[in-house]
Amino acid sequence: WPSGFGGMNPEVYSVPIMGSMANILEGANDDGLNPKKFCFMDFKDHNEAGVPVSPFQSAYFCKFDTDFDNKIRPGMGGAPFDPPDNEVDASVIVWTVDESGGKNELFGSWDY
Repeated sequence: WPSGFGGMNPEVYSVPIMGSMANILEGANDDGLNPKKFCFMDFKDHNEAGVPVSPFQSAYFCKFDTDFDNKIRPGMGGAPFDPPDNEVDASVIVWTVDESGGKNELFGSWDY
């Protein structure tokens, strides 16, 4: 875990939190990946398609430390849509972007 993201490394490329990943985080046992049905996150809002969204109605994204060195590598496309700009000491990072008014302000777990 995590695996199966179309051959893309989830330590380098942004992974949207939707579908089975969102279900697993909310306590479902999709694909047998959460057999104890542990709720990792409680998303307050979802869009019409059932995708968790932030208070800005924007999607959440994440990256994972897949080589277990407790580091997330810089993104390929630059913040705010493919952060971080610099290496982050963490096993997972999550973020969303406030796109209202064209400001594209990023809110990332590593900033708090």
